[in-house]
Amino acid sequence: MIDVPDLARLTEMLSKIEVLDTGEALELLLGGDSETAAELAGHCTAKHIALVVFPDRVSEVVDFLRLSGLTVGEPVPSTLVRARLADRYGRASGTLSVSIVTGVQPSHPYHALEVFVVPGVQNRTDENGIAARERLGAFETHIAFETAPESLDIMRKMISRRTSLRADGGGHNSFEQARQGGRSVFYFAISNDGNTSECGFRRLELFCKGNRQKALAEHSAEYTARRTVEHMTVSASRTMRTEPETRLLELVTGHITTKALSVTVELGIADALAASPLTGSQVASVVGAEPSAVTRLLRYLAGFGVVAVAGDHYASTPILELLRRESDFAELTLLYGGEFFTAWGEFGHAVRTGASAFGQVFGLEHFEYFKEHPELGGRFNRAMAASTKVLIARLSGAYDFSSARRVVDIGGGDGTLLRAILDRAPAATGVLFDRKNVITAGSVTTQPGSTGAVAATDRVELVEGDFFDEVPAHGDLYILSRVLHDWNDEQCGRLLGRCRAAMRPGSTLLAIERVLSDEFVSSPARTWDLQMLAITGGRERTRDEYARMMADTGFALETVIPVWHGLSLLVTRAA
Repeated sequence: MIDVPDLARLTEMLSKIEVLDTGEALELLLGGDSETAAELAGHCTAKHIALVVFPDRVSEVVDFLRLSGLTVGEPVPSTLVRARLADRYGRASGTLSVSIVTGVQPSHPYHALEVFVVPGVQNRTDENGIAARERLGAFETHIAFETAPESLDIMRKMISRRTSLRADGGGHNSFEQARQGGRSVFYFAISNDGNTSECGFRRLELFCKGNRQKALAEHSAEYTARRTVEHMTVSASRTMRTEPETRLLELVTGHITTKALSVTVELGIADALAASPLTGSQVASVVGAEPSAVTRLLRYLAGFGVVAVAGDHYASTPILELLRRESDFAELTLLYGGEFFTAWGEFGHAVRTGASAFGQVFGLEHFEYFKEHPELGGRFNRAMAASTKVLIARLSGAYDFSSARRVVDIGGGDGTLLRAILDRAPAATGVLFDRKNVITAGSVTTQPGSTGAVAATDRVELVEGDFFDEVPAHGDLYILSRVLHDWNDEQCGRLLGRCRAAMRPGSTLLAIERVLSDEFVSSPARTWDLQMLAITGGRERTRDEYARMMADTGFALETVIPVWHGLSLLVTRAA
């Protein structure tokens, strides 16, 4: 079934593609700037109008478009919109199915309707859920224009410099125009405080055949820079509005949120609310806790949007879903509210000496302690896998893994990232390299609710070892995902030296790290820089610091591509 609101939106868009014209469409999006629209129209062609709908099944949209007289192609997976929806609503990408269904008018091949289909009744039943909010905000409703490779940079620069449209993300989708190397997509948002334009569209999509990594990296940097400026503006505005004493009290109580979330996981509150809304007393009865105290906790969580409130009942949200006991994010939350929380009690020691607070509290450094406590080590690996799964969708748009032949994941934990890369490189084999205790625990499915790790297969070799001593040779693509920030400069130099010794000249090393900005603003990288000081004794670094470190160990840093939540992909080559 297609809901009435979606039927109305589909019908409206069908009427608009009847008269889709490149110049007129650009002029609408540019608020009547006919001169700039005419210049842009010389470098692109309007190809389709797009929107998101929420039927029971993808086939229902296919049938609707065919009955409307359009020629409909086979549905293909959407990587970009799925990642955007997941990020917008705090969902893991793997929990969302998004397909692209395209219908074309037989007599006008440039008059097409592109429909992003998110099937399943669960996505539209909640009045505060994905369907309701997407229909209201029209966040993915846009007009798309195709440009030739030779015109791509011209178009991007003209849009950025001559219009009020702002870079708004993008990426590479290997499923669309697959025979031409996929499609590189560049989104631009209408600059009007997040509302749709007068013509009913929120965004402009510019796409070009092939994987245009350099252009995508530049576009991503523009988007990140814009978000940083917006964040600085909001922070400055808030600072001016808030008296110093009030702001200080807000800052010093941050630890309360960490512990409140970890206790929520410990009690199983997210699981209790998974089926239906409950009162505080009912939640307390399910989890075996004191009713008044549970209600006070729920009220606190509601203030941050972690739970929803309807009268005296509390309901689940996408954030709370991440705290269910089978979720890897629940493991991450328990770790931050447990051993990490305890270690921060000696942060003063870390600042005074430069040595980790974790080692001061527990008598062993971070990784050695996990080795001695396998259950906690497993929790750490699952916590790392939580953010890795979200990161993977962004990596697909930032780097083309399809040409890799032998991928070596150094310090790869349970193999979540390696598994995803091999899915995107069907001709490749992989090596999962980590300490013996990690490989031994990770080569089988151990914990209830664990996704399990990559097991030894004809495509994957499990290798035990210490990367400070030696790493596997003969790879053409090496991965260091959030490894370098765990160690000081001397240790990183030794690790990178071992990598370079194993690699042939010209082979690639990809490092995934949070890169510190030169701007002194609040950011994930600055937060994790202190986390590394407290827990591992390591640190985050600037681009220049990474470039020098790479050069000193025989690598050339080619580019840094922002990916997600402060994480960037550092692409380097062995000299």
